[in-house]
Amino acid sequence: MSAAGSPCAGTAVDPSVDATRAGSISFFTIPKPFAGHIGVIQRNALESWRRVAPGAEIFVCGDEAGAREAAHSVGARMLPDVERNEYGTPLLGSTFRRVATEATGELLVFLNADILLVPDFVEAIGRVDTRPFLLVSRRWNLDVRDPIDFGAPDWAERLRARALLEGELYRRDAIDVFVFPRESPLVELPPFAVGRPGWDNFFLYRARKLGIALVDASGAVTLVHQNHGYGHVKAATGDRWEGPEARTNRSLMGGSERFFDIGDATHVLSPGGLGRARGLRRTLRRLETLHLSVPGLAPVGKLGFALRGLPPLARRIGARLGMGARRT
Repeated sequence: MSAAGSPCAGTAVDPSVDATRAGSISFFTIPKPFAGHIGVIQRNALESWRRVAPGAEIFVCGDEAGAREAAHSVGARMLPDVERNEYGTPLLGSTFRRVATEATGELLVFLNADILLVPDFVEAIGRVDTRPFLLVSRRWNLDVRDPIDFGAPDWAERLRARALLEGELYRRDAIDVFVFPRESPLVELPPFAVGRPGWDNFFLYRARKLGIALVDASGAVTLVHQNHGYGHVKAATGDRWEGPEARTNRSLMGGSERFFDIGDATHVLSPGGLGRARGLRRTLRRLETLHLSVPGLAPVGKLGFALRGLPPLARRIGARLGMGARRT
């Protein structure tokens, strides 16, 4: 087996990637069993990470079927012993803390195991010149059924073009990648179940609560989520990820007011660089949530919430007036 954090023999890398910068990154993920379509897309994801960051550490956490072989194929390091809940689902809190003690990279990158990266991801991280920070991004949902041909020199360009043409830019409240310094207090996380709702939104809330810059990199990176079903969720309702584990995760959040999304970012990363997040909607949202980090400002939060509802109300009134004008 090749050394952890270095590509296996026969695995080509993208020569355009800054190996020094990539070497300061430690990726980690908690995959599902590598079977069927899930196995295909998870192997695609791991290979894409290795291609865009040839010098980076990759940790594969958990001992799911096929994980060891998949880790070996990209020179990743196995952390097989993870804490689990009564349904056998890995827990995030202890896994984050374990990786923080084992990793050597300056930055930790947690990704869901179905996420494809292209080189703009590492380039974007290098443009974040503020500390401390948490970088997140919206994703492009894309149907990927087969193994990707990473031997093609233009694989990344083709993937990005297909995502922008055929994919769906998904909602701000579904977060699949988190980049933050290894020494960050963000590694202290409650025992959320991985792959269930709520924990990602709490993670963003906690960053804001701690005064950490929350960076929206959606305009600078192409994050591709390979579509799949949710048949793996224990006791789920139908083909969705709702169930008892989702309810536990939401309970651990401590209240719906801690449900933050990428719209709560304090900074925006674009191809031109890093800047403050601006705009009326973002400003009103900051007013609405200010009391969560500054006790005693609850009235300001209520004012922000009320003001945030004015634009939709104005649109509805305008629509009604317009309809009335047409009837006369």
